Amino acid sequence: MVVEWEDAKVDTEFDGPLRDAPSEPIICRDIGWRIKKTQKVVVLAQSVSFDDETARIITVIPRKLVIKETELVEKEGKDAKKDGEGASQGSQQA
Repeated sequence: MVVEWEDAKVDTEFDGPLRDAPSEPIICRDIGWRIKKTQKVVVLAQSVSFDDETARIITVIPRKLVIKETELVEKEGKDAKKDGEGASQGSQQA
């Protein structure tokens, strides 16, 4: 899953007139296994083991900030890897 979302912007180097101060948030894109989705948050994990149902490196994104969610799907055809190598997360999302 790829999640595009707005985040706060911090500019530690700005030194100037108020009218020139940054006034737009930044757009972030995170990619990972969607392990939870509620009315409040989308939770992504960078690494998931389905054998023992564990995850590592978690990102919790408030749904209010989400601009777009894109599911990734396993590629099929001549360019697809054999025997499941390099499978993407689309076929096993929570």
